[in-house]
Amino acid sequence: MAEEALVAESLILVAVVLGAGYLASRLMASKGVPESIFMIFAGVVLGPVLHILDTGVFAPLAPYLGGLALVAIMFDSGLGTDIDELLGQSKFAFVLAILTFFSGVTLIVFILHILPNFMAIPGVPTFPLKEAMLYGTIVGGSSGAVVASVAKSIGMQKKLSLLLTIESILTDALCIIGAFTVLMWITIPDLAPQQVATFIAAKFSVSLVTGAIFGLIIARVIHRRHPYTVILTLLFFLYGGTELVGGNGAIAVFISAVVLANLERLPLVSREDVVASVNIRKESLGGFHSELSFFIKVFFYLEVGLIFDVNIFNPDVAQAMLFGGAVALLLLLTRVPAAAFISRVSHIGESKIISVFYARGLAAAVLAFLPAQLGLSSSAFYLQSIAAIIIFTNIVLTIGYPLATSGIFRRKVPYTRIERKAPKEEPEERPYGF
Repeated sequence: MAEEALVAESLILVAVVLGAGYLASRLMASKGVPESIFMIFAGVVLGPVLHILDTGVFAPLAPYLGGLALVAIMFDSGLGTDIDELLGQSKFAFVLAILTFFSGVTLIVFILHILPNFMAIPGVPTFPLKEAMLYGTIVGGSSGAVVASVAKSIGMQKKLSLLLTIESILTDALCIIGAFTVLMWITIPDLAPQQVATFIAAKFSVSLVTGAIFGLIIARVIHRRHPYTVILTLLFFLYGGTELVGGNGAIAVFISAVVLANLERLPLVSREDVVASVNIRKESLGGFHSELSFFIKVFFYLEVGLIFDVNIFNPDVAQAMLFGGAVALLLLLTRVPAAAFISRVSHIGESKIISVFYARGLAAAVLAFLPAQLGLSSSAFYLQSIAAIIIFTNIVLTIGYPLATSGIFRRKVPYTRIERKAPKEEPEERPYGF
């Protein structure tokens, strides 16, 4: 009976978590509140507050759930990407990704390594240069999982949505590649600069090749029986195999989905019957994969909340949370000039809107566990402060986008200067349910 009761309680708990995830999706659709905030809060309540779930049991699962989430979300993002639009917006997205990522890393290195030489920061441990750079690479980029989901749900202009989505995917990749590059530097102190450059180039080139090859393979098996089981098998193999041979699994999965979604533009490698079968299956596969992505995201963000210590009466925890909040605001300030530049040269969107779409999420949460795996002395500070950065940047996005689109921060044009304009082909951004 005790075992039956345990099973019943576990099923009820799973139902509660999935119900919370559904409410989170409804809030995002109606009010634009990112799912990550709601589910992290649910994890905090179920773990550190009510102690219904044991955080020690769930912490080792984070890297595995993170890998699953990256596979699901990157494939979902790539499957809805038009290659012409991808190539058209990629140059602006690439520049924005480079500017925001390296400005974020520079900011973190200044705060954690350079500034303590002149003044003490209460509650912040001493960081050597390499560890400060590791922290910077972990939080240096926006989250593809958050940005793509929110941009898709709020009726944003297609070009602006694509720009922000590509930028977030690129910065996710930069965070992952950057963090592992710094880890190599930490574990191999004598690493030469040319070895670092070779490592980064290999990551991107291997990912592009393996992703394209597996995209074509998936196209050949998509019409078979139980196609999604076969596709998931190939995606897991692609992610793991690409990582093992020196590439980036997340980029490879995204590329495979882009190839699958744009087969008709690859006449030299795709037969007409293959393209037709892919087009027939694409809609049903996209719907099922979207559900799977949502399911995995719900449980991953729940786990982030479970391991987030909210005991503000503990000075170390309170200071880590304050530090995370301050860094979240500073990262926003460093993004503003880059957003203004991209908005001016691309004529896509307003700089204020581009600025607030900087929420950290999946990649930062996954990488935050690396210092603990390495046994770094500041691993607890990494985890608590990065979790705070994830929460605060999502809050800024939730509040900032409605303000940026409601006219509060816009300069009003005098009545005499208003001219009648032809209707635009694409809808303008609208605030979350406002």
